[in-house]
Amino acid sequence: MRSLDPAPLARLWSTVREISPDAIARDAERVFTILICGRAGAGKRTLRAALAGAMPLDLVTPYVRVVDGVPADTYGASIGLWVADTSAAPDATEWRDALALASRLPTMVYVLNKADRARHLEAIRRTAVTALGSSASGRLVVLSADDARTVNNALTPVLLEAVPELRLAIARRMPVFSAAP
Repeated sequence: MRSLDPAPLARLWSTVREISPDAIARDAERVFTILICGRAGAGKRTLRAALAGAMPLDLVTPYVRVVDGVPADTYGASIGLWVADTSAAPDATEWRDALALASRLPTMVYVLNKADRARHLEAIRRTAVTALGSSASGRLVVLSADDARTVNNALTPVLLEAVPELRLAIARRMPVFSAAP
């Protein structure tokens, strides 16, 4: 008869003892706000609807705020999403506005929306990277907000990676995030 090595089991129990149910509960209850901004017609409300998934928008409203342009108030947002309409070829003013907002938020993700309608998407992406500089590193997402699958595959992982301390709270209140790839 073969004897089992007790060391792996001891390590497992040691790890389990380090888990704090209270800390998990605190993480799940953290308050957050996602601030979605950009020019009129960029697709901010469409993006909010995609992030809401099957949830009624009135249940999402406490966690997601949509504002045209650069708001005077950041509403205590934990993360900002700047949505740019790539079908209208964003200009330098757009990127300056995005950077102005980013300077007032803890975390920003830049969304190049309407990718399916952009005529020169790669050139727009390169211009955005140049204009936004290091603030866009790993936080520039190309998608079409009217395609929920694209939003789920492209944006949700980047957003959750950008705010690891809020992953549990966001996924708990907005189910589309719990299905992120």
